[in-house]
Amino acid sequence: MDTNCYQCSKPIKSLECMQCSGFCNQAAHLKCVSLKRPSMDFVNEHCNLLWFCDKCNDLLKLVRNKPMTTVNDIVSAVSQVIHSSLSELKEDLHETKQLTKSLTEKLHSNDFEPNREKPVWPRIKRTRDKSERETPRAHPSTKLVSGTKSVEKQTRAVETVPKPPEKFWIYLSRIARHVTEDDVSELVKSCLQTEQSVDVRKLVRKDADLNQYAFISFKIGVDLQLKETALDPSIWPKGIYFREFESQETNKDFWVPAKHPRIGEGTPVTASTQ
Repeated sequence: MDTNCYQCSKPIKSLECMQCSGFCNQAAHLKCVSLKRPSMDFVNEHCNLLWFCDKCNDLLKLVRNKPMTTVNDIVSAVSQVIHSSLSELKEDLHETKQLTKSLTEKLHSNDFEPNREKPVWPRIKRTRDKSERETPRAHPSTKLVSGTKSVEKQTRAVETVPKPPEKFWIYLSRIARHVTEDDVSELVKSCLQTEQSVDVRKLVRKDADLNQYAFISFKIGVDLQLKETALDPSIWPKGIYFREFESQETNKDFWVPAKHPRIGEGTPVTASTQ
């Protein structure tokens, strides 16, 4: 049965209910009309027994006491009963809408947090001191002076970063994209006729797709004494383009305490692409 109880307006989900045999034909829960299951079974078992709600019962008494009542009077009385029931239903719906609206406003309000207590302490954003984020810098007008005391004369030994050997850097370009750094190293040693180590660096990002390049370039570091030979076009194979590598980097010597690991020679230097 898919209907609502005319007394409590709640859905009737079971067959344990009584349906009015009068004009309204409405149903109600047994507990809402103060009846029990045996009474309902007794009425259902006897077809001559009818059950009327209070309003229909009063209406029947009115009709019975007035045998000369016309049909229009009966229809009017029935209409009043229906109108009264509809009015009560509208009032219940209005109250339900107001309650729903009130709950919705509370849920969307910033002051309402279900099952959660608001913190009583304010949230304070910590402001860091500028000195904690930046390395202290010397005043622009202060001139830096380098130490002159030798390490051997110090009571406590310290370790400094050795100055890397000065190299001459060459820019080689228009190299096939499948050529490796080892291949270029062997080529440079052969062209310069030297057995000294050659610093070869591919000027391509590590995550780059080489298939997207028509060719690649290399930065080559050789002994400074080979500068004149390296700039001779006759030693390089036809098709290779070269020139002196122009870098904006400067050599920097830093002092390091003895407890820190020593930075060896050949530390990679980031090369700017040409």
